[in-house]
Amino acid sequence: MQAAIPPGSAYYDKAWAQAYAQYDPGRAKILLDAIGLKVGKDGFRIGPDGKPIELIVSFTTYPGSANMSTMELIKSYWEKIGIKTIIKQVDRSLYTTQCNSGDIEIGVWVMDRMSNVAISAGRLLGTWTDGPWAPLYARWYWTKGQEGEEPTGDIKKIYDLWDEFNRTVDARKRDTIIRQIIALHRKNIWIIGTVGGIPQLVIVNNKLRNVPDGILWDDPYRSELNSFPEQFFFKQ
Repeated sequence: MQAAIPPGSAYYDKAWAQAYAQYDPGRAKILLDAIGLKVGKDGFRIGPDGKPIELIVSFTTYPGSANMSTMELIKSYWEKIGIKTIIKQVDRSLYTTQCNSGDIEIGVWVMDRMSNVAISAGRLLGTWTDGPWAPLYARWYWTKGQEGEEPTGDIKKIYDLWDEFNRTVDARKRDTIIRQIIALHRKNIWIIGTVGGIPQLVIVNNKLRNVPDGILWDDPYRSELNSFPEQFFFKQ
C-alpha cells in the first residue's frame, strides 16, 4: 500500500492507496533505464556524472515507527534493482531535529493521524515534526514566512487550500477542499509507502464482552476502545 489514508478512514482514496505500490522489479529497471541511470560494474546504478547513486535512509526505532529488520528488507529490495542504499539508525531527538532542518535525505515514519484528515491534517501538510516530507516548506508555512523556504507549485497549492478550508464554514465546500488536497498527493506521491492496514493486537479479558472488532487504531484516539466503554460489560 502507498503512504496514504488507510481503508475504513474518512476520505480513503483507493487510487492513491494503490498508486505505484505494486512490487515489479522488471518495470522498475525499465524506468531507471529510461531516465538514463546506467548499471555500473558493481551492479549499482550510476548517475550522469559517473558517480554511483546512493540513497541514505535515516530512521529511529521509536515504537511503531521503524525497525532494523524492516529497513534491511527495504534495502534488499532497492538494491536488487541497482539502487545502493545506506540505512542509518539515529536517536529520536536527533532524528526529529535533522528532519525539521532538512538535513535528512530520506526519513522513515508511520502514516498515523490519518483516520480523519479534516481534523488532523499534519501528514498531508508535512507539518508533523516526526515525519515531515517537505520540512523547510512546512517551516515557512507554520512561521508565516519568517523561516524556511517558500514553496511553489502543487505544495503551495496545498497550503492555500488548507487556508481556504479553515476559512470555510460550508460543510460541502470543506469536503471538496480536502479531496482537492488528496488529489494533489495522489498526483505527486511525495511520500513513498511500503505497507498499510497492519493489524493492531489488542488484549481483552475473556469475560469482557461487546468489544468491537474491525475498528481503526490511530494515534489521536490512543486506543479506539476508549470510544466505546459504555458498551462493555463483564459476563458473570
